[in-house]
Amino acid sequence: MAKILSKAKQILKEKAEKRIEQKQTQELYQTMVQIEREEATAKLEAERKKQHDENEKQIAEQKAYQNEQRSLNMALSQVQQVCSHYDNQSDAQKAYIVARDKFLKAVKSAGIKTPMLDTLTF
Repeated sequence: MAKILSKAKQILKEKAEKRIEQKQTQELYQTMVQIEREEATAKLEAERKKQHDENEKQIAEQKAYQNEQRSLNMALSQVQQVCSHYDNQSDAQKAYIVARDKFLKAVKSAGIKTPMLDTLTF
């Protein structure tokens, strides 16, 4: 009888140890899954932030380019207005010089630095 009780205790002890081991394994697995989820979420957030920052940078560059174009167009319009007031070639050449100087001064005061200025012709 004592042998049977001893054997029963041994079986119960082994079952309890297995349950504890299974529970610990399950908790460990759940912890690993949670960590993987958090890492994936952090990666997605970082990627979203990176994409957002790139979009903001592109928008800022586009606005700067548009402002530069607007300033150049306004200055060029001023040059054309000055040149249109003169009829003969000599006066037109003088007007061109005055207008060009005004244009370059306007561009300089606007703080525009662009390779487009090298290619402009009047």
